Formats: sequence, C-alpha cells, structure tokens
Amino acid sequence: MKPATGDYVEGIRVMLPLLPGAVPFGMIAGAVAAEAKFGAAAGIGQSIVIYAGAAQLASTQLIADAAPALIVVLTGLIINLRFAMYSASLAPHFAEVSSAKRSLLAYVMTDQSYALGITRFSRDNAMSTAAKFRFYIGGAILMWAVWIAAT
Repeated sequence: MKPATGDYVEGIRVMLPLLPGAVPFGMIAGAVAAEAKFGAAAGIGQSIVIYAGAAQLASTQLIADAAPALIVVLTGLIINLRFAMYSASLAPHFAEVSSAKRSLLAYVMTDQSYALGITRFSRDNAMSTAAKFRFYIGGAILMWAVWIAAT
C-alpha cells in the first residue's frame, strides 16, 4: 500500500507535461488584462477568481468595451458550460466526498485536470474515493498555481 502522499505526487507528475501549454495562455490572459488597463492586481485577481482562460479573455474584452454586466456574466457562463458535463461525469467518482471538497474540485477543474482524472479513474476501478481526490487535487492545484503565476 502506497502512502497517501503518493496520490498527490502522481497527480502532479501526470500534470507536469501539460504545463508548458498553459503558461503562454496564462501570459496572454495577463497581457490582455494589461492592455485593457486592468492593472496587475486586477489581472491576477481575475485569474484567481474566474480561473477560466477563454472566459477570462472574453470577459476582459467585454469589460474593456464597457459591455453590460449581464452580457459579461452570460458570456462566461456559456463559454464554461462544458464544465457542467465534466462535473456530471466526475460526480460518481466523488459521491462520498464532502460538499466542501467537491466545491474545491469544481473550482480547480480545467480541461486538463478533467481529462487526466477521468482517464485515470476509468482505468483504475480499485482506486478509493480518497485516493481519487488526492490524485485529482494534486494535479489541479499545480495547474491553478501555474496559471496564476503565468498571468
């Protein structure tokens, strides 16, 4: 039996090859925020609060163009609808996880973390719910930190 930290480390390990693709996208999000005169704190804050690349780019441009708040919010929701499908397919794997932990999982969900998680969980039926959580959160938190740093 491997130690619990091994699941976190495995999640981090499988996420590492995907980080080089996220860094330039995060830098673009930061540059777009700077171009829109958001300022460094607002640009980084947007990455922390929204944490959704395409939605960030769209909302930044809409805000810079003085679009109504409802349009900004609806645009972000429409762009991120795919996360509802991702969540539905991950739900059985995290049914036993507390609502606080499920909220954290939802917050750090990206296309990359979803793909790595669902692939691993589909392949390893014996993996416990706790191990799944540790694996998923290990990689997802790494991606989150890199995204914010790249902004």
